[in-house]
Amino acid sequence: MLTLKEIRDKYQTPRYNRKKMDHLATKLIYSRFATPIVWLLLHTRITANQVTAGWVVLGVFSCYLFTLGNYWATILAALLIQLHITLDYVDGPIARIRNSSSIDSKRGLYIERVGHDLIYTLYFFCISTGAIKKGFEPTFILTMGFLASWGYFFYKYTRRAKIFCTLIYNVNKNDKKNVITNEIESKQNEAISKNLLKIFYRSIQPLWDPITFTIITLIFALFDLVYVLPIFYGLTYPIHFVISYIYQARIKDDWVFEWIKNFR
Repeated sequence: MLTLKEIRDKYQTPRYNRKKMDHLATKLIYSRFATPIVWLLLHTRITANQVTAGWVVLGVFSCYLFTLGNYWATILAALLIQLHITLDYVDGPIARIRNSSSIDSKRGLYIERVGHDLIYTLYFFCISTGAIKKGFEPTFILTMGFLASWGYFFYKYTRRAKIFCTLIYNVNKNDKKNVITNEIESKQNEAISKNLLKIFYRSIQPLWDPITFTIITLIFALFDLVYVLPIFYGLTYPIHFVISYIYQARIKDDWVFEWIKNFR
């Protein structure tokens, strides 16, 4: 049986070293708590896809608890969301250790993406629903929750569509997917290496990452201030979406330029 160190070094760390996974909380908190859970589950017959389905259900249940508008229910929901994120870093190592089939991996990836989109689209709206029971004006707080939730959904899906279209375009053009992906990254890194906009945007961008706003939720829940979050994110997610595309156009992202040209 693998040791905790072997699990972390061989099946977790390489994934967390990738740029898009390089969130401080991931390395310092979630990966450390995920490792012993992986070790324990390896002694059972629980599959990676079952873990994925489990954290999806857990995340949806947490969103439900937010709607209750109760102080302790809100704290429990914030804690369960943290457990939900931790389990998100458990299914991958289990799949890699057990050499899951490509079909199982694709099925797990599908469940994972649907789960994330479902949970975080519901997230802010459920918090705003609970805020009504705290005495907030219903029209205002529900509008903010709607803007925050759908702002997340729209932002994530447009970025995902952008990545997909970029890859398809370059694969068709060069028929070398791995080479092209590296060329895209190196080109963008070179273009923004001395860009002040890059420094500013990337310094504030993590605020809209689920890991960041769920940690903020836990802190705010302790002081019964969690209902501030739908207001903040309801106001800023639409702005963040616009700024992100201005930023990508500014760094000469080819896909964004082609997209803009179509509307001229």
